[in-house]
Order: sequence, then C-alpha cells, then structure tokens
Amino acid sequence: MIMTRHVRRAALVLLSVIMMLGATPASAHTNPVKESTPRSGSVVTDLDEIMITFTDGIRPDFATFTVRSADGVDHPLGVPQLSEGNAVVRLKPTSALSDGLYRVGYQIVFDDGHSAAGVVQFEISADGTARAGEWPADDDAGPTRPEPERLDVTGVVPWLIGGAVVLAVVFVVIMLKVRGSGENQQSTR
Repeated sequence: MIMTRHVRRAALVLLSVIMMLGATPASAHTNPVKESTPRSGSVVTDLDEIMITFTDGIRPDFATFTVRSADGVDHPLGVPQLSEGNAVVRLKPTSALSDGLYRVGYQIVFDDGHSAAGVVQFEISADGTARAGEWPADDDAGPTRPEPERLDVTGVVPWLIGGAVVLAVVFVVIMLKVRGSGENQQSTR
C-alpha cells in the first residue's frame, strides 16, 4: 500500500510537469509590432521621427534599426530613444528624408530572450498622394549589421526542461527507496 501511494504521488507530479511543458507557447512574439508612427503602408507628408511600439520590452544592446529608401540607400539614424519599459522606440533620421518609399528594418531581442526581425514600410509625399509604387523584390531592408544565430537560453523552456529532468531523477530515487523498503518489510514478516 505504501508503494501505491508513492507511485500515485510521483505520477501526479510527473503528469503536472508534462502538462506544463505542453502549455508553453510554440512561437512567441509572432506579431512583434503593436503599432508604429507612421503606420506601415501609410503615406505621410513629412517625417521628423519614427516611433515603433513593440509588444514587449526589448534589450537595447541587441537592437538594430535601419531606414532604407526604395533605391537601396540606407539613411543614418540618431541614437534610438527607448521608453515605456523599453517597448517604445523613437528613431530620428539625421537628415531630412525626401519624397519616396521607405522601410524601417528592425532586428531585436525581447527581454524574455526571443528575437524578432521585420520592417515597417511607409511613403513620404509632400502632397500626401501615393506615387512610389512597389518595393524592389530583391531588397528586404533588413538591418545592415548581421546578427549571429544563437540559442535562446534565457527563455522559459530551458528552465522547464531542466526542472522536468530534476523531477524525473527525484521520481526514480523515490521509486528505488520505496521498492527497497517494500522488500525489507516483506523479508521481516
């Protein structure tokens, strides 16, 4: 009877761990941009600042931003200004942007360790009329500084896996002790 109680307890703990592992999200930050100014796809008459609000705070040391025009020219930016828990980024071009189609490329790492990359596209037109046409198909306007591939070791999943391994070891130790005490009880009878 003692062994049955311990087995049930251990099975319940193991089942709980398995359920927690199954409940982790398959992909975090699938839509990393909450909003932007200018909005992606919009036409603006002038531009002093670009503001991107991400769904969560980002790590400033692992964030890269570029502004590229449709003719392939990268336009320099000042130092990004972050606010609201590092979720809002303000970018100021160092010189005026003329009429045309632009993309702001970003490559970021969120506070939870997940990375994201993408673009916000807009057009500048002095009279507010869209004229630029399509973005060249061979240019994704991504950040100019390549980021190395890296394993996400700061997220929750590695900790859950480590916890499951520890619990599995504890389960085995308990089972061996219970089994050993059950054999001792039978031999004394």
